[in-house]
Amino acid sequence: LPLQTKVDLLCMVEEEIKDKFLQEENVVVYQSYLPQGIGLVTSSEDGSHLVATRRFDIGQPLFINSAQLIPMDDLTSKKFVLDVDGKYILLDKEHHFIYRDEYAEMLGFDSFMDHSCSPSTEQEYITKNEYVVRAKKVILPGDKITCDYGYLENSVAKQKNLGTSSFVCKCGESNCRGALVC
Repeated sequence: LPLQTKVDLLCMVEEEIKDKFLQEENVVVYQSYLPQGIGLVTSSEDGSHLVATRRFDIGQPLFINSAQLIPMDDLTSKKFVLDVDGKYILLDKEHHFIYRDEYAEMLGFDSFMDHSCSPSTEQEYITKNEYVVRAKKVILPGDKITCDYGYLENSVAKQKNLGTSSFVCKCGESNCRGALVC
């Protein structure tokens, strides 16, 4: 079976089978829990993204999270799966990691935040791998939770985003920058 199919089946198998699969495939599983007020929605058109399940006011923290610091060698030799509240997701190395000079950061559930040139949140690092995400504007239940992929610097560790991938932005905001390298 292809790896994605195996990952899709993980939630249905016993722990010892999971462990055997993970050892055979050189897969690392990170566990992540959605904080109160945040939901993960998956659709065939949009993929997975975060939405608010309650109201967040400007300046209010949505969550504090810790990034997993991944050595660059591990990125090339291993595959990564995220267990979000019992739902297993095979992580795409282009979209679910922030690349720094010395390592990559795997953020967990919030790697499913969509980009917007006028985002609903901002991220502030409080240690090398811990950060707080706050509302930049009022976020209502059902709203997508967004961040600006172009501004994912870690000022505490003095690490910039290396910009390893690019895409054409279709956020639809009046200040849309069009193409982004992130």
